[in-house]
Amino acid sequence: FPVTIHAQLSSVMYEPCLALMLALQADSIPPAVMNTLAVGYKARDPEHPVAWVGANHTKTNANSLLPAFTIHVAPSVSQQQWDTPLETLLPLLLPALPKPLRSIITPETIESAQLHRWRYALLSQSLEVTPALRLTGLPTCILAGDAFGDYAKLETSYLSGLAASKQLLQLHIVTGK
Repeated sequence: FPVTIHAQLSSVMYEPCLALMLALQADSIPPAVMNTLAVGYKARDPEHPVAWVGANHTKTNANSLLPAFTIHVAPSVSQQQWDTPLETLLPLLLPALPKPLRSIITPETIESAQLHRWRYALLSQSLEVTPALRLTGLPTCILAGDAFGDYAKLETSYLSGLAASKQLLQLHIVTGK
């Protein structure tokens, strides 16, 4: 890579996220309560151990799925607890759940739990200069993704992919290859 491109790409930074997937016992949440649970919760305090909670069973017909939740641990806590086993991490996080969920998600109601270590989860420093980056001096190679925009969202990835496809089509039209 040319030095400038290498410097640009080296400036991209991601933060880790521990993600816990919890399935609860079928009868652990009364149906009336189950249907009132919000789809997701996002912590207002970036230092809070629990950054986000998703109610997986609200994504489709709640009657057909077990109550299930995904918990994303805040980046700083994820970094600190990266090698912590699930059995140790779970008791640390349950008290940090949002108040309405603390009485629902307990060691007694958890049917199964999985932990996923997502090392490059949250973009903290992006390349704001271009939505896609064509590498020169190589066969046709265009880099795209959430790192190529001013914020990390699905929309950023989409727009970056769109910009990359336009570059590729323009290159094809100009070169005929």
